[in-house]
Amino acid sequence: MRSRVIVLDPFSGASGDMFIGSLLGLGADEKLVKEAMESAADVTVSISKAKKGLLLAIKVEVVQHSKTRQTYTRMVEQIESAGLSQHVELDVLG
Repeated sequence: MRSRVIVLDPFSGASGDMFIGSLLGLGADEKLVKEAMESAADVTVSISKAKKGLLLAIKVEVVQHSKTRQTYTRMVEQIESAGLSQHVELDVLG
């Protein structure tokens, strides 16, 4: 069995695209993640492999099409209409 490791450095933080790339590297379904992200917001997501020196990573690029600022109420509506399981929705919204 092959081990996979995710390393987070909370001191300097982790951006969403970096965190999602790490989860994809651990085996999350690329198509499912991309579809979920694109259905939740007006974005286009591209996923590719990136190599820098000896490090290999998964690069996630998110292009936002709408420049409108989101309200909390609108974000909740988007989460509720994203087709997530009830368990995931409860984890996100509390």
